[in-house]
Amino acid sequence: GGGGGELPPCGKSEPFLCTGDLGFVWESRLYIVGRIKDILCIRGRTLHAHDIETCAEAAHTAMRPGCCAALPVVPPDTGQDTDGEALVLVAELKPEAEKAAAAGGGAAIAEAVRDGVREAEGVKAYAVVLLRARTILKTTSGKLRRRELRLAYAELDDAVRAAAAAAADGRKAEPAQKLRVPLDAVLHFWRDAGKPARKAAEPDAEPDPAAGGGSAVSLQEGSEKVRGGPLAVSTPAGGPQPSSTART
Repeated sequence: GGGGGELPPCGKSEPFLCTGDLGFVWESRLYIVGRIKDILCIRGRTLHAHDIETCAEAAHTAMRPGCCAALPVVPPDTGQDTDGEALVLVAELKPEAEKAAAAGGGAAIAEAVRDGVREAEGVKAYAVVLLRARTILKTTSGKLRRRELRLAYAELDDAVRAAAAAAADGRKAEPAQKLRVPLDAVLHFWRDAGKPARKAAEPDAEPDPAAGGGSAVSLQEGSEKVRGGPLAVSTPAGGPQPSSTART
């Protein structure tokens, strides 16, 4: 055409178009397996988001296929030993599993997902967020909106931390601002609460759950509990215990 546009350089001298696709050549054939921007770097390891998402979806029958996002986030300074970015999983559940998850069954699903990903991919999840069906952010063509989901997780994390702090102080939490993923879409929210620093002689030691495994927030019965009811916050043994439930 006569647009006069220029292709972005792919290297120092190669006149190729950078498509952003990830692939490999095997037996003289090119196979496209994903997108470069979907690569995660967790604790010095290079991982592909689709591999992690497939393992997470296979970990429990309640998981809705094609509706799980593996996201890299930089946790706030909470003592968590992450060495940079950490893994967050945001996933939808099947509609028939929502009632059980909202009634407290979300904890078992989140645990199964964490275990499945750790066993298959050798990486620990820093947080697991379980959503109602058809609430995860996607494009009109059905692709996950990963960048916006990272921002959505940060918003939810802030809201949960604010609710937990309010509960610990025995006061009402401030109403959450408009979020990319509304609170009433969240069935279960689990986040690693951190653990004591590992000894140098035990670099691969597994954390002691009693020493600080994680904290979970169950938003039972969806919007009714979130908007006007108690926001249940549980913390590991030895951690701060809320003096009352927070209300949003």
